[in-house]
Amino acid sequence: MTRTPTTIPTRGRCIVLFVGNDCPYCEGARKLLGFACAKHAVNIFEVNAQSDPKRAALYHVQSVPTAIKVSDGKVMGEVRGKMLAKALERWVSEW
Repeated sequence: MTRTPTTIPTRGRCIVLFVGNDCPYCEGARKLLGFACAKHAVNIFEVNAQSDPKRAALYHVQSVPTAIKVSDGKVMGEVRGKMLAKALERWVSEW
């Protein structure tokens, strides 16, 4: 389930996906992350980096799509740009 957060959870684990307007790779990243997160029971939150530049800056997002792995409020890893299905699923599963 993809949600647009007002705050990023500080407990548990989640993926925060930063997307942008007219981003050719963002829709693919959204679908691939959706499948991988559902398979591994990980919540996913989507943030439009152009609509919310302060939050994007907080996570040092410089390009979209960028997916950030967060556990108990701490960044545990990130992937940027075009995402390949198998690599992305492995990244989601590795905590």
